[in-house]
Amino acid sequence: MWGGLVKDVTLIARLDYQNERVRVKALKDIPRFVFGGVEWKDVKAGEVLDLPRLVAMALEEEGYIEPLGEEIDLRKLKSIVHGQYRMGNKLKPLKPNFYQMVLSTIERLESRDPKTAKRMRIELLNLLERRLKILMELAFARVDEDVEGAATIEEKLIYRALREIFDDWRRVVLGVREGG
Repeated sequence: MWGGLVKDVTLIARLDYQNERVRVKALKDIPRFVFGGVEWKDVKAGEVLDLPRLVAMALEEEGYIEPLGEEIDLRKLKSIVHGQYRMGNKLKPLKPNFYQMVLSTIERLESRDPKTAKRMRIELLNLLERRLKILMELAFARVDEDVEGAATIEEKLIYRALREIFDDWRRVVLGVREGG
């Protein structure tokens, strides 16, 4: 029932992430090129520019640019996981596209450093499980404000679905009928 919706929301989150603009530094001169129907001027080595992430990813694969900032490495991910456990039953605020950021990093590491990619997947699973437990508790308690500012796009979907399930369950148990 929810599987298709979760896939759709994850796809939307991924597309949103790929279209975000990112700051990059040119490692070598980049001749004029067209990508996605947009023409880019000649870029000189050392120039810093903002590009859609999808363009940046393609240029990075070819060795033309390096992203500046924002990548989440294993150490940072472990710190985020540890911080989430320290928060108790509250969600540690994450960027809306946090999971997409981590998955993008893992995908890049798969060929270069599979051991680190695997360790990052394990840390990500620890974080997912902890946050899902918190989301279930918040949905049961109907604490919307704690979710809105701290949850990712995917987590907001899960929260709303859980809240709807819990609300339906309460109505059934109490014998409340639709419209009455």
